[in-house]
Formats: sequence, C-alpha cells, structure tokens
Amino acid sequence: MYRGQSRPDKLRTTFHRTNRKTLLAYRELAISEVHNFLSGQHNLSFDLKDPDDVGAFYSLLQHHGYPTPLLDWTESPFVAAYFAFASIPRHETKGCVRIFAFDLQWMLDEKQRFTIAFAKPHFSIMKPRNTGNPRAVPQQALAALTNVDDIEAFFETIHVTRGKTYLHAFDIPVTDRKEAMDDLMIMGIQAGAMMPGLDGSCRVLRYKHFGD
Repeated sequence: MYRGQSRPDKLRTTFHRTNRKTLLAYRELAISEVHNFLSGQHNLSFDLKDPDDVGAFYSLLQHHGYPTPLLDWTESPFVAAYFAFASIPRHETKGCVRIFAFDLQWMLDEKQRFTIAFAKPHFSIMKPRNTGNPRAVPQQALAALTNVDDIEAFFETIHVTRGKTYLHAFDIPVTDRKEAMDDLMIMGIQAGAMMPGLDGSCRVLRYKHFGD
C-alpha cells in the first residue's frame, strides 16, 4: 500500500499531530461526543461497540477533517502520487514530496489489533466500510489504525530486530509536479474522480484552466 505526502514530514496520524497523548480519553469522551453530535445532525448510525463500525466512523471523520488515530493509505501508487503533488503550488521549485510504500506482508507477520487503548504499540491495517464516504472507492482506500506516535522509529526498530523492511520512503522533487499531474490526468486520476462532488469538479477544472 502507498501514501503520498506533500512534504517529507514524519509519518504521524492526525491525532498524534495534535500532540494529545491520551487515547483513552479520546475514545471515551471525544469520540462519544462527536458520535452523539453527528448522529443527531446528519442522521448517521454507527455502533461504537462494533469494530467494523468504529473503523468506518473513524474513516468518515478522517475524510472530513477531524483528527483520528487512522493513517490514510491507498492500494495505488498513482493515487498516492496525486495526493503528494496536488497541493503543491505550480510555481514552487524547492523541496520534495514523499511517497511511502508499505509491505502488506506485515499483516501475516504481526497480529493486527483494532483498539487504541489498553493495547501494546501496534500498526494495524484495515479496509474500513465505505458508509457515508463516497471518496473511499475511487481513492482505493486502506487505513492503518495505530497508537504509535513515531511510526518510522517503530519500524526502524522492527527492521533491526527482525531483519525485515516493511516501510520505504521515496522523495520526488516538487519540480516534477506538472509532468506528474499531467500524466495522472491522462490516467483519470484527478480531483473530480478522487473527490466526487462539486468541490472535486471545480478543482479539476481549476487545474485545467489555471494550472493549480
């Protein structure tokens, strides 16, 4: 699986980027409040005692900007490249985007855990249900649920102790943006496809007409 980032930043979930550390309080208090609020306002129905529903709920929140201990991935390196380059200004000439590649052999080598509190440090792969999330299918979405803050350090230790490398990172100059985005457009990987709806359509037309 693959993940694209517009900068070579550390691999961290949106929850961990907030520097909040108490996943138990997040699960028992914050998520409970968010669930109650959204259920009433948007007629959503998720059973927070069902791991599949919890994964679907976290994924929905993630795609709408609420911090979660999920990390978004995709089965497609081209979709990852799109998300790496899409937010780079067209005149940017400095720096690199980063694409991570992760070996799913990990799912066979390590027990996958789907809880964030009272659990040993883990990085677990899931394919959340698409309930209320029309973006998941075109993005070929996968997710990793983790209670680890420094994911790269976590896997560096595993690489040393097991002699297996699961996580790889590739940096690409931002100056390759136009060539990459044009190629992806030909492949049908563009905002209108990745983000169905008016917002995605306007983004793809903005790129076509203005180049950004």
